[in-house]
Amino acid sequence: MIPGFEDMTHEVNDDEIAMAHSMAGAFNLRIGKENAISGAKIISIYKDRHGIKLNDGRLRKIIQYIRLHNLSPRLAACSKGYFIANKDEEYNEWIISMEKRIRQTQYTLACVHYFSGQGNENKEI
Repeated sequence: MIPGFEDMTHEVNDDEIAMAHSMAGAFNLRIGKENAISGAKIISIYKDRHGIKLNDGRLRKIIQYIRLHNLSPRLAACSKGYFIANKDEEYNEWIISMEKRIRQTQYTLACVHYFSGQGNENKEI
């Protein structure tokens, strides 16, 4: 859980674990980037078909659970949404994208730490 974002980042509950298994089954039918489904569409489906309100943060937490438990092997994402990578190229693109986002977040944190030091307010890295 991330302080200040508790409502979105708390651990998945039993209902969300059940949703994760359901989503994993649906993801396993979406093979290839061309069959990606957007997060907005997933949220809409759960609201319309099941009366379940999800927000983006909870959806990402459920997808994290799916990945951590390998419920949908090679679950990747792109700007169009989530899909099962059927080509190594698709999967490697997603891995590289994730690594770049992690590095960018780490760099931002390093800048915050650097600039929070006394006398560094107007310096650039």
